[in-house]
Amino acid sequence: VTTDALTFDQKTGDLLVLDRANKRIVRWSATGTLLAQYFNESFANAGAIATSSDGTELITTQPEAVSFWKI
Repeated sequence: VTTDALTFDQKTGDLLVLDRANKRIVRWSATGTLLAQYFNESFANAGAIATSSDGTELITTQPEAVSFWKI
């Protein structure tokens, strides 16, 4: 896993890691268990990631765009 950006899910404490090289975001539990991987071509160009305060959306930023993903 390459680490290009990090964020924490405020609701669960999960860690989300942007891995641009593999066009994915990896979700780890607070205890280190791999929970999920989200793949999308646009993740290769993402600059930052965040989660919504209720933990239901992943937010990515790209040059000139912001995207919202249901998780």
